[in-house]
Amino acid sequence: MGIAVTLLSFIFSNILDGLLDSLFPFELPMLSSVTVFGGLTVFGGAGVIFTNYTSFTRSMSLIFSLILAVASFFLLYYLLIRPAQNIEASVGFRLSDLKGRTGMVTTTIPATGLGEVIITTSGGNTNQIAQSATGEEIPQGTKIMVSDVIGHTLLVQPFLANEKVE
Repeated sequence: MGIAVTLLSFIFSNILDGLLDSLFPFELPMLSSVTVFGGLTVFGGAGVIFTNYTSFTRSMSLIFSLILAVASFFLLYYLLIRPAQNIEASVGFRLSDLKGRTGMVTTTIPATGLGEVIITTSGGNTNQIAQSATGEEIPQGTKIMVSDVIGHTLLVQPFLANEKVE
């Protein structure tokens, strides 16, 4: 039974998360597949144990199973889900996050072509394809600032020391 619930939760967790997101127009972080399936698993397991291995009546088994399920729901949220949400999600970034950042030209950017720049992000250095925003050649080693992003290409311009970085 436990294996079946685990497999079902693995298979349907994304479906449940999507369903919960679509049902509620506001965010309910407590209602995640982990907390819902965890609570259901505890409810079922406690029900089996209370019904078969104690002298509880069925209604007492139901009430105690429900209490344990609700307690496990909140414990899962406060001990697992909530701390995980406070951790920095990843070192990944979107190219649009690079707008306003400074870096260095690693491959000369011709006036009408593409070159390469290196930019330091929270996760380390990233090399990106770049194009001159001014239409002028930008030689290797020049400090640049990202002015815009078009598709997968950064539009860059030489960075002047007196410019304000966003």
